[in-house]
Amino acid sequence: MLPFSTSLLAEFISFRLALFVYWLNIFAGGALIYACWAYARRAGRSAALLCVINTYVSIAFIVLVQLNYALGLRIPVISRLTS
Repeated sequence: MLPFSTSLLAEFISFRLALFVYWLNIFAGGALIYACWAYARRAGRSAALLCVINTYVSIAFIVLVQLNYALGLRIPVISRLTS
């Protein structure tokens, strides 16, 4: 969407609506990035911290969490870490 609003602003530089669409697009992108960051901070903190120790440990943990949810398993350690 950013290339559209940028080209719109370039073509119609004197129109306030073009400027508004451009800044609205930048704001929406920033809000989306913030929402993703806030969600990752709440939900995926444990896997992100594991990558500091070892990348393979982090990947294995992510696979175990996905298996836990996909298969309906109740692995006590993972259930406590992800809830």
